[in-house]
Amino acid sequence: MPQGVAWVKECIDQLLPVAREYDIVLGLENHYKDGYWRYPEFAQRMDVFLQVLDAIPERAHFGVQYDPSNAIVAGDDPIELLRRVADRRSACTPATATWPQARHWPMSSRPTA
Repeated sequence: MPQGVAWVKECIDQLLPVAREYDIVLGLENHYKDGYWRYPEFAQRMDVFLQVLDAIPERAHFGVQYDPSNAIVAGDDPIELLRRVADRRSACTPATATWPQARHWPMSSRPTA
């Protein structure tokens, strides 16, 4: 397991007892920082995001906050990612995927309509 994935797993594993105690679901979003940020996010690409999910077997109190626009900006297929995380999806953010003026779109592929 890559060191970064191990660190994320260790941190989430420390939070899971609290999530169980309060019966809440921790959600990991397939987030992506656009070109305005100096440093990219660690798990922005689908391969790393899925490694993190695979490292944490908890299903009742740990899930995915799925955002299709973030998959697009990361260069991943949003439908493929959804297929891979559908059984762990705890929330979905569909609005940003259909909002043409969203800043989540990379400048090179931002819709003009």
